Amino acid sequence: MDRALYGSNGFYRRNAPGAHFRACAQPAEEFATAVARIAVAIGATEVVDIGAGRGALLTALEPRLRTVALHGIEVVARPAALPARIGWSELAPPEGDGVRLLVANEWLNNVPLDVVEVDLGGTLRQVFVAPDGNEATGDPPGATDLAWLARWWPLDGAAPGTRAEVGSPRDQAWAATVRSVQRGLALAVDLAHLTGRRPPHGTLVGYRDGVAVMPTPDGSTDLIAHVALDACAAAGVRAGAAATVLATQDDALRALEVSAPPVPDEYRWLIQAVGIELPTVLDQIHRSI
Repeated sequence: MDRALYGSNGFYRRNAPGAHFRACAQPAEEFATAVARIAVAIGATEVVDIGAGRGALLTALEPRLRTVALHGIEVVARPAALPARIGWSELAPPEGDGVRLLVANEWLNNVPLDVVEVDLGGTLRQVFVAPDGNEATGDPPGATDLAWLARWWPLDGAAPGTRAEVGSPRDQAWAATVRSVQRGLALAVDLAHLTGRRPPHGTLVGYRDGVAVMPTPDGSTDLIAHVALDACAAAGVRAGAAATVLATQDDALRALEVSAPPVPDEYRWLIQAVGIELPTVLDQIHRSI
């Protein structure tokens, strides 16, 4: 999955993901309004968009946040049409003395992970996918993956064919994101599920030209798997987050007074504060957990 998405000939090196897959965190104007209101509420001096795609969010924020520094993080070169004052790099810039709002919009669902499946004998095994999409099962997962599954996606007594997606790489990615904020907020917006409501057959799917297809790891297809966002939230706390809000997108937008069509509850927001208190507008959001 890592090579298929981020390798030298990977999907994200050659494609604009918004042309293939767009979740209901969009439309961009409503989302930009919400992000701008959060930035104002915390007194942000910079907004960093991780997994910035082709800069749509930052471009929409530019006229809304004239005095706030804007920076995109992405594996592709800077888009030619990006407004001049927006920074762009493959790694996060060093944080200054101000307040950072870091946004990860539909980024965690592309962080590569392993898939496991219960075989006919009840043994949990790793699932491997060839570049042509054919699947095969292999050895049982290692101790670290088993520990994560036991805590966040238990499969005791699960029927043959039951699958899970091992979210520890997403936990690590999110923890690193939280650690990159000394004062401010980290915001993840993604397709997600919670403990006790994990999908029994997993969520891994491919998207090509806006259509769901088999998850073929040949570099031609966007690969998406929903996020165990409660596990990421716990990882963020371990990384130093002092306050956490995990909510549905509808509840988050309602609190921010942003009008948008309702979406299913699988669209969720994770907001974690580091070195600052949550502003009232965020603290009043109805929590999922």
